[in-house]
This record gives sequence, structure tokens and C-alpha cells, in this order.
Amino acid sequence: MRLQVLDNEIRYECHSCAACCRQPWLEHVEDDKLGPVRGFNWGAKYPQLAGHDPILMAEVNGQQLPMLAKKDNGECLFLDSDNLCVIHKELGYEAKPEACRRFPFFSAPMPDADHISAHFACPSVQEGSGPSIQEQRDDILRTVPMSSPTRDTFTEVALLVGHLIPLEAAHALVDRWAGLFDPDQPGDLWARFARAIHVALQAVQTEPASLRAALAEDGFGTVQNVPPFARIDSLVDAPLPCRLLLALNLWNDYYPPQHSGARRPSWTTRMGLIGKVMHVLRMSGTYASRYLPGNVVLHRLSAPGFREATPPEDVTRLLCRWVRAAFRQRTFRRDRISMVAGLHQQIVDANCVHFYARAVADQAGREHPQPGDYHRALSIVGFGITSQVRAYQNVFRRRAMSLLESMDIGWSSLSMFCPVPLADASNRAGGAWPAEACPGASGSSRTVGARVPHSDWPGPDGPDLA
Repeated sequence: MRLQVLDNEIRYECHSCAACCRQPWLEHVEDDKLGPVRGFNWGAKYPQLAGHDPILMAEVNGQQLPMLAKKDNGECLFLDSDNLCVIHKELGYEAKPEACRRFPFFSAPMPDADHISAHFACPSVQEGSGPSIQEQRDDILRTVPMSSPTRDTFTEVALLVGHLIPLEAAHALVDRWAGLFDPDQPGDLWARFARAIHVALQAVQTEPASLRAALAEDGFGTVQNVPPFARIDSLVDAPLPCRLLLALNLWNDYYPPQHSGARRPSWTTRMGLIGKVMHVLRMSGTYASRYLPGNVVLHRLSAPGFREATPPEDVTRLLCRWVRAAFRQRTFRRDRISMVAGLHQQIVDANCVHFYARAVADQAGREHPQPGDYHRALSIVGFGITSQVRAYQNVFRRRAMSLLESMDIGWSSLSMFCPVPLADASNRAGGAWPAEACPGASGSSRTVGARVPHSDWPGPDGPDLA
């Protein structure tokens, strides 16, 4: 029997902040809702809709699909001055597009069950108040339909490309990772990710048939003899592959604010995007952000005040809750991304949160990010990055996927925003990196050696962006 499993840690109550209605993404209008939306005389009652076509046609995978119209600033045309939806007011809840009705809940379909959690881009989900989603089970299950039992049926999952493990072991590994991010346990975010990488490394070195039993052992993922690690004092000193992954993850922020995604960007726009990638790679200059007012001044994000800043405990708890909710969605993507790549992608997403928190604080003239800066950064990453098609899912897929598969590059990605030497974070996580996995040179920022594949990086001419 197929099940729908709800995340029992999520508490949610909508506060009508309308953050979800002010994002640049487009919402598809299903065929059965298209007639009522188009047939209603919106302009007679709502001035913001007068003279506007309520439906925008957008190209998606070669097809022209109807979408809710947007204002130039990305705000939904149907958002009223009281932060409520006029489609809901006039035509009822069921008339809204499915994506609008479902948000902030998402479903991660797996062969045996659908795992349902909530989107931490939503400020109300971040706040964590209100009834648990278990208490709202009936309403949620009506909103989030069960997927087909035949959707992506498989019995093995790629831990790394070419390294398959049984589905039961994959569930156990995700549960082990999620346990490391228990918000009620001590440890900063970097310490927890460091331990997660330890667990991943030992999982790769364990026979797949015995992995599930091995994961139940208390000592799994605890290793000794950590060597000295170089601290990355400035983002520009981070290894080039790590900066490239960060730059590509920010891809959707490089578009001009009026870009709706309804049509392919012009050649000039695409060249501008590459230029912004290069700015972030060098961590110098500025770029005009789609998600923040004004420019992001890149060299200031490596200032000593930001480098030394450690997020307060309540922010760490929030980010731990976010990571736990996202794990299954990140790691069970058959034929798309391996579990190790999913863990690394989560680290890069966390780096983007710290990047935007610094940028928000810098624009406000603050030396250190405040809790509110992290909340806003998490919303930006949730709405603008993790919910969108990433650049390395199409344009840069071959290069970026090979980087995400590398645990040594993952370790270096983790060190980019860590305020202490990563060896200290590793020891705080209850384990250390195995000495035999390190290249031996004191201060090396590349720390995982044989047995874990990694890509060869281009020479002094830099990355191939073609």
C-alpha cells in the first residue's frame, strides 16, 4: 500500500505576508481553471487588472503554456492591496492554480511513499508557529495528491555515479544525515555538514549489501587523526571549483528584474549573465541583483567582520530545520543526481544563504548579519534558487555535475563560509577526517583523495564555460 508520509517537525500557519506572490517565478494555469480566470471581468473591480490580459503565454520545454500574468516587479497581478488573492476572493480556493493551492507544501515521490514537507522559503514556515502539519493532515492530503505508484520505480539509488546502494540503505543514510541536523543538539552548521561528509565517505567504503546494518552502529562516520586544514580567509582564496559552483547556483539572480521567463533571454542578456558569473568567480566588482535592491559589492562580502561572524543559535536551529526538511528531496533523484552530489548541493545552497545574509547586511551598513538577514536570505534562496531550474541542470551540466560528485571539492565548499578552521568544526562534530584520505600537505584545502572520484580542473586559463 502506498503511503503519504508527513514531516512531523513542520509547524505552519499562513500569516498572509504574500511573499510567495511576490516572486519572479511563473505559475501554470491548468486547463480546467483557464476559462473562469479568463472569463471574469477583473478590471471592473480591481484597477490593477484593468487593461491587462490575466494570462501570460510562456515557453516551457518547447511548449507554449498559460501562466498567471505578472507585474514588471515580479509581483502577481492578482495580488490585492490586502495581500490576498483576488482569484480566491471572487472564484474560490479551488479556482487557483495547483501550485498556488499547494504552496508551501511539497512532495518528494519515492517508490514506496510520498514524503511531504514544507518550503522554508515561506516566512511562516521559518517561524515554525501554528499547528503541526500532522494536525492539518486531511487538508494537506487533499491539496497534495498522491503520486502514481509507477512513477520512477526503482530498488537502488546512486550513492555516487556508478555506485548503487539498496533503497533501504539509502533511506537509512538520509535518516543518519538528518539526525546530525537535529536542532535540539549542539553544534554549528559546518560541524554537522563535516560529520555528514564523514558518514558519506564511510558509506562509499562500505559494501552496499551491509550498509544499512553498518549505519545503525553508533561509531559509523566517526574517524580520527585530522590533519591541519587551511582556513579560507577570503572568498577569493577558495578553490576555483567551489567558487564556480557558488557562481552557477546564483545564476537566476543575474537576470534583469523584469525577466519573467516567458521567453528565451536575448543574446545580449546571456552575455551579461556570463559576465556576472565571472565577477563572482573573481569575487571582485559588483553585479546588479535581481533579488536584492541595488548592487551586490562582492569584495566586501569577504571583509573580516563578515569572516568572523558566527550565526546566532536561533539561526543555526532554523538552518538545521531547513536542511532536515530538504534532505529527501535532494537525495532521491533517480538518474539525475547522486546522494553525494545531493549532499554537496545542499552545502552549496547553505553557502548561498550565508552569501545573501552578508549581502543584505552589507546593503544595510551592518558589520555582521543579524537573524533577520538570514531569514531573508533563506527566502531568497528558497524562492529564487532551489525552486528554479539551476544553471548546471542544462547549460553547465557536465562540468558542474562532476564537481558536485567530488567529496574533496565538497569539503572545500564547506570551508568557504566557515568562521573557524574546518578541522575544529570537524572535531566539534564528533569525528575527524581520515589521515589516509588527505594529500598530506599541511594547509591543503583539497582533503579527500583516492576512492572518491573527482574531476580534473582546467589549468591557468580557468573553467570552460561553453
